[in-house]
Amino acid sequence: MTDSLPSTSRRRARALAANRPRPTVRPLSDSDFFAWVGLYSDYLTTLGAPFTDARALRTWQGLDQIQDLHAIVVERSGHLTGFAFATPQLSSLDGFLRLEVGAIFVEDMESDGTALEVLVGALNDHAAGLGATKLIWRIPSSSDVWMRMSRQFGTLTDFGTFEMPVHG
Repeated sequence: MTDSLPSTSRRRARALAANRPRPTVRPLSDSDFFAWVGLYSDYLTTLGAPFTDARALRTWQGLDQIQDLHAIVVERSGHLTGFAFATPQLSSLDGFLRLEVGAIFVEDMESDGTALEVLVGALNDHAAGLGATKLIWRIPSSSDVWMRMSRQFGTLTDFGTFEMPVHG
């Protein structure tokens, strides 16, 4: 993601990246609730949606209720920096399995390309394990940040979704 930053910011991000521990991905756990709520609030803000406690609680509870939902977090030095969740879907157009990303967020999406790449890589690995051929996701077309992120990883389809081939 640092390619979209001015050259001085790219240099600063590279200099800081060398000193930063590499982010890791793991399953979302019950103990992540309070850290996740902060990320979820920021996620909604970037989408232009209002945050409410009720919305956050309903979403959190829904993460446990959906069968085959893959919910993961990315953390660096014990600090949650992002999350994603996705579900497998059968494409009615071609009969192939796809992993539909319902949400993906990294708190510093514009400057923490490593965390975003690790998160997308984990989604790709999960999709490959399922036998899925593509990752697909939707974004608000009015968000420049989301459009740049999406174009980095995938291609906009005629259906208004982004897709990325799964690499095994």
